[in-house]
Amino acid sequence: MIDALIVVAIICVLGLVFLNILRIISRSAKDGHFIGLFAKRNRAFLVTLFVVGLFRVKIWADALPEESATALWQALRVFPIPGAAGLDLGGGLTLGAALDVVLAACAAFVCIKTAMILIFDFALKHGRDVDVPGIIRALIRWCAYLVAIIIIMHFVLHWDVSSLLAGSAILSLVLGFALQDTLSNLFMGLSIHFEKSVQVGHWIKVGDYEGQVVGVTWRAINVKTFTGDYVIIPNAEFGKMEVMNFSLPTTLHAINVCVGTSYWDTPNAVRVAVREAVRATPDIMPHPEAEIFTESFNDFAVTYRIKSWINDYAIYATVMSALRTNIWYAFKRHGITIPFPIRTVYMHQVKEVSAEEESQRCVEMLKRVYFLDSLGEDDFKTLAGGMREVIYAAGEDVVKEGEGGEEFFMVLEGELNVTKIAHDGRPVTVGTLKSGAFFGEMSLLTGDKRSATVTALKDSKLIVIGREPFEKVLRAKPAILDKMSVTLAERVASTAAAIGKYREDAEKAKAATPEETKKIAARILHNIKNLLRL
Repeated sequence: MIDALIVVAIICVLGLVFLNILRIISRSAKDGHFIGLFAKRNRAFLVTLFVVGLFRVKIWADALPEESATALWQALRVFPIPGAAGLDLGGGLTLGAALDVVLAACAAFVCIKTAMILIFDFALKHGRDVDVPGIIRALIRWCAYLVAIIIIMHFVLHWDVSSLLAGSAILSLVLGFALQDTLSNLFMGLSIHFEKSVQVGHWIKVGDYEGQVVGVTWRAINVKTFTGDYVIIPNAEFGKMEVMNFSLPTTLHAINVCVGTSYWDTPNAVRVAVREAVRATPDIMPHPEAEIFTESFNDFAVTYRIKSWINDYAIYATVMSALRTNIWYAFKRHGITIPFPIRTVYMHQVKEVSAEEESQRCVEMLKRVYFLDSLGEDDFKTLAGGMREVIYAAGEDVVKEGEGGEEFFMVLEGELNVTKIAHDGRPVTVGTLKSGAFFGEMSLLTGDKRSATVTALKDSKLIVIGREPFEKVLRAKPAILDKMSVTLAERVASTAAAIGKYREDAEKAKAATPEETKKIAARILHNIKNLLRL
C-alpha cells in the first residue's frame, strides 16, 4: 500500500512539472504558432495521457517475469505494485484494460484536436481567410469524439457495439423528445451562423429589446441593452421573432427628429434654421445630406421631420439629444416659435414699453459704435429699425474665419472668444468680447471675408443688423463715407492681424505711418463704394 502511494505521488509530481512545461509552450499561441496552439488546446488530454501512461508503464513493468526484465525495466520495478494490472474493477473490467481505454481515448482526442487546428486555424483561416464559427467546430469535434469512443469500445474493450448501433434508432427517438428544445436551439444557431444575419457587434432590435450583440452561441443570442443589462434570447425563440438589424447592410443609419413650428413661420425660414442646427451637430454625416420634410399640418403647429445620417448606432441617443438642442437654439436665433398645446394664464404686473422707448434704447447702443459717430439722429433710428436680437449656445460659432458675411453684431449678454488660424494651422486666441463689444463691421461694409472666428463661450445674446439698413443710410449720405473709412482704417492699422489683409508685411503694420493709414482708408473707401455701387 505504501509503495502504491509513493508511486502515485511521484507520478503526480511529474505530471505537475509536465503541466507547467505545457503552460510555458502555450504562450506562443497568441502569435498563432502551431506548437503553442497544440499545447494550449490539448493541455488537459496531454497531461492525462502523460500521467496515465506513466502509471500504465509502471504496472506493466511490475507484471514482467523476473528473468525477462532488462535493466530499464528493473529500474521501473522499484516500489512494486504486484497484481495491479489484473485488479478487477467490476463487470469484467481490469485496471490495466481501463488504463488502456483512457490512453486510447486521450490519444484519439489529441489527434482530433490537432487535425482541427491544422484544418480550421491554418488551412482555412490563414490559408483561405475563412473563419469557421465556433458552433460548427464544436459540433464536428463532438461527433468525432463519439466515433472515437465507439471504435475504442470495439477494438480495445472488445465489446460488441452492433446491439448499440441497432438500438440507436430508439435511443435517437428518446433523445429527440428529451432534447427537442436543445436541438432546436442548436440547429437555429447553425442557421444564424451560416446566414450571418446577426453577428457579434451588430446593433439590433428584437421584441422589446434594443442593444448590441455580445455573443452568439449554440444555445442563445446575448444582447447588451443601452441600459447595460444583458438579455439572453434562446436561438429557437430568436428565430421566430422579427429582428431589426441596424448594422446591415451597412453601419450607416438614418435618424428622424420631428419638430413643430407656428403657422406664422414660413417653411423656407424653418429649413434654413434646421440646416444650421444639423451642421452644428457633431457625428451627423455630411453625406448623405440631411433632408427636411413638411410632415403634417396639426391643430396648433406645422410639423417637420428632419432625416439625417449617423455611422454608428451606438451614438444614436447622444446625437438625437444634440440635434434637438441645436434646433432649439437655432429657432431662437431665427425668431421661430415652437408652439405647445396648452393654455397658461400668468397674473403679473407688466411694464409697458412703447415703440419709441425701444427705438431710443437701440439708438443709444448704436451711438457707442466708434465708426458711426458721423451719423445723425434720423440715421440711427433707421439702423435701429433693422436690429434684431439673437441667441447663441455655448460652443457655437457666430462667424467663421474666411467666410463671407453681411451682418454686424453687438454683444448684449454673454462672452465670446475670438480666434485666428496661425501659420502652422493652430487656432490662436486673440481676444475676448463681452457686453458692449461689437464685430463684423469690415465684412458688412466692404464685403471682405471674416478675418477671425468668433465663438460663444457661454450662452450669449447679440444684436444683429443686416446690410440693408446700412445701405439705405450710406446711399442717402455718401459724404460720410470719407470720414467713416478713415475711422475704420485707424482701427485696422492698430491691429497687425487685421491689417495683414491690406498690407503684405503684417509686422510693419504695428507702426503704420499716417501716409500708410491714408492708403488703407482709400482702399476701404474703394471697397465700400464697390459694394454699394456708388
